[in-house]
Amino acid sequence: MNIWRIHYRVKPPSIEEFLTVDWIGPTAENLYDHVFQWLIDFWQPHSPYRHLLLSTSIGTGKSLTSAISSLFVTTHLWAMRDPKKFFGLSQATSIVHALISFTMEKAGQLLLQPFFQILLSSKKFQRIRQEEKLVVKQRDEYPNQVCWTSAGRMGQLQFYNDVHYMLASSPQKLLGLNMISAILSEISFFLDQGFSSEYIWRIYQDSKARVQNRFEGQRFSGTIIDSSPNDMENSPIDKYIFSGEAEKVPENYVITGAHWDFLPQKYPEYNKTGNTFPLFKGSNKEPPRILTDTEESDYNEDDLFRVPIDIKQLFIEEPLKNTKDYCGWPAGSHGRLIQEEQTMEGIFTPQLKNIYKYIHAPESERPEKLIWNAIRSRFFIEHSKGKYEFYRNAGEKRYIHIDQSEVKDATSITMLHPETDKNGNIVYITDFTIVIVPGKERINLDAIRFFMMDLRDIGRINIRRITLDQYQSSATRQYLKQEGFDCELLSVDRDINPYRVYIGKINGGRIRCGYNIFLKNNLKSLQEVTLNSGKKKIDHIKGKIVEEDGANWGTSMMGRYAKDVTDSHCGALWSCIHHHDTPPMYVWEEDKEIGIEDKSPENIDKNFKSTVKKKMLNEIKEKYGYVVAS
Repeated sequence: MNIWRIHYRVKPPSIEEFLTVDWIGPTAENLYDHVFQWLIDFWQPHSPYRHLLLSTSIGTGKSLTSAISSLFVTTHLWAMRDPKKFFGLSQATSIVHALISFTMEKAGQLLLQPFFQILLSSKKFQRIRQEEKLVVKQRDEYPNQVCWTSAGRMGQLQFYNDVHYMLASSPQKLLGLNMISAILSEISFFLDQGFSSEYIWRIYQDSKARVQNRFEGQRFSGTIIDSSPNDMENSPIDKYIFSGEAEKVPENYVITGAHWDFLPQKYPEYNKTGNTFPLFKGSNKEPPRILTDTEESDYNEDDLFRVPIDIKQLFIEEPLKNTKDYCGWPAGSHGRLIQEEQTMEGIFTPQLKNIYKYIHAPESERPEKLIWNAIRSRFFIEHSKGKYEFYRNAGEKRYIHIDQSEVKDATSITMLHPETDKNGNIVYITDFTIVIVPGKERINLDAIRFFMMDLRDIGRINIRRITLDQYQSSATRQYLKQEGFDCELLSVDRDINPYRVYIGKINGGRIRCGYNIFLKNNLKSLQEVTLNSGKKKIDHIKGKIVEEDGANWGTSMMGRYAKDVTDSHCGALWSCIHHHDTPPMYVWEEDKEIGIEDKSPENIDKNFKSTVKKKMLNEIKEKYGYVVAS
């Protein structure tokens, strides 16, 4: 219990202890519950987080969170015997917290003011008027209080153990200093001061690099972005956060959300009646606006906010500004690639089989036939013992793309082939999209290579080409090449063209697929973003991944906010387009009479069986002229 004595001269507070009246004074009594939880989550002793990205609506406590975080670190530095020795720093340099905004005045106004409020109201912090007396008074008069002065030799605030707070409007002003943290306030609004998006991104990256260079990711070091959403199209910070890129970094703790999510008590009418109005989020082509009842049905739910009725007048007057301020959403947000629900739904048909949800392939099980046994009975007909044939047009060449993952994301395997419709157009028929989710164990990547062997050797599939994405695929590609497969690397993320062709084929009605809830919701999530380099990229909209919710076709969120399955679908299509060098052997006939209201797996299977039966009966009737009894 006393291990703290190794590095500390007084016992430092835990984050829970620090968030009390004893340490931060009256501020603790008025701390929002969500701010309390943010700080608890971020500052747990074994937390992986080093960078706090606060990009919520106005008035949710971002600046206060930043100030408390920084003071918590400073309190630990104050309590240490020798923080410079602890971090392996030179005794000749000071430890600095940088408070950065687009002007020095704004940095002081937004960031320094919350510090003073806590320092002056808490009995735990003792102000010293003269810098030269700071060490003596700390040692002799106030050993159990955190001594500080605003009359330090450098910066705006100085604490015991040579810890300083400095304001800056660019990191260049902090060259050569030991920056333990950088708080960047309203960094997106550098745009409004005439700075380029490249300059904004460089400020953030320079700050992270300088902290990393001195402290190498150790606890108590890191950065905080305290910035309201501004402009997705032009601000690289907003793009980084709201495209979902930031959440992919384990060291990042990203917080976004609307005003009513954090402060529901400020919306009495909404709390009483539940009344809201529909607001279109806006896109790079159309600004945010309130929708009429007739317009609402034309928009996907992901493109809307349901805003509490209490603040409708604000949005009538200034929809753009208040979308940023209250919805916590940057204007100029990118629209999705597939805008119309009907277009996306159009690729799915009960004429084709598929895996409706997912399968498991845990690493603890033997990889041989692991995937084959899970899908064999669904797609293959055993016409004699141990002899199988694919259920549809088995003679055509197939194209497979594999998007691998082990833990966090799903693995997806898509197989498809071309057919020709009655007008001579090529239609790309999806044989299956097999989604493999991690579950409690990692995904067995060895099972994938054995599955390719099973498809060829047991299922007698004519596999023309197999492609895999980059992630841990080199061993699989090497193995499959040795087994005689045409197998290559293909990343649909590196070049935007595969997805543009893919979306074009979907919009043109040239792709057909059996029902898969992950594919449907992946398609809903696709968006085109512009990187800081100016290069275009296809990504998915940001949101919380749902692992299981029953998979109702109309309401399920499974597969939303990801694109593993569309990556495999797109990759298989791209490979087929570029490598199928003979006319398709089979004809695709669209059955316009089939329609499914209830898209449950059981009803889809029932409809498929009735479709096959109907087709067989019609073929018998046409071939022999028989009257076929039902």
